[in-house]
This record gives sequence, structure tokens and C-alpha cells, in this order.
Amino acid sequence: MEAGDVFGKTRGAPGVDRHPRIVCSRPDADNQVLVFNVTDSMNESDHSCLFTAGEHEAFTKECVVKYRPGDLRDCGMIQTAIDRGLIRVFRPLSEDQLARLLRGLVNSTATKKWMIKHLIALGVTLPERENEG
Repeated sequence: MEAGDVFGKTRGAPGVDRHPRIVCSRPDADNQVLVFNVTDSMNESDHSCLFTAGEHEAFTKECVVKYRPGDLRDCGMIQTAIDRGLIRVFRPLSEDQLARLLRGLVNSTATKKWMIKHLIALGVTLPERENEG
């Protein structure tokens, strides 16, 4: 798994949450990656990173990145789910789309401080926070 990878549960997977997930980091020393959920823009007030319908094959309607529930996911567990057909892998985000996700991450009030520290520790260059107002 690498930054920009996109995946989502298949129809046969347990649970009802089929929102795409975006990997935001390379694996850390524990083989974990930082992952964010993407959801319908009408269901989320934070529009720090907005994607239009069809901008990516996984985005069927206007959607936003949900930064607050982002978490670390084990790459081995993700790969096992892929191998079992429970997760579908989409094409990765473009460089521009990944840059927008990172810009949204630093500008969103929903981003937890540990996420920023984690990415910096992995050597990710983050954009400067934009001034509000």
C-alpha cells in the first residue's frame, strides 16, 4: 500500500459501509498506513477536500474526505481482505488529487494532531496551513 491508493468493500463483504478509503501514507515501521474514508458531500460539513463525481472511478457522486475518523490500518490485513475478494482496489489518486487531500488534511479542523505528526515522522512534506478568512 502506498499514499494515494484507493480501495473499498465489495458487495459480498460484511457490513454496509461501502465508502471508498484513501491511503494517505506509505507503511510505517509497524506496516500500517493512514487511511481516510470518503463520503457523500451532503452528509459531511467539512469540505476541506472535495472531489467531484467521476473525477476518480471510485467517486460516483460529489464527495469529501472525512478526516476525523481517519486511522491506521494494517497493510497485511488489507491485503488479506483483497485476496479474499472483500476489498476492491481502484486506480490510485493522481498526484494532484493526493496533493489536494494533503492540503485538506492540514486545513481541516477535524484533523487530529497525531495524524500530522505521524506523516511528518514518515518524511511526508505537508503544505502550509492556509489562512482562514
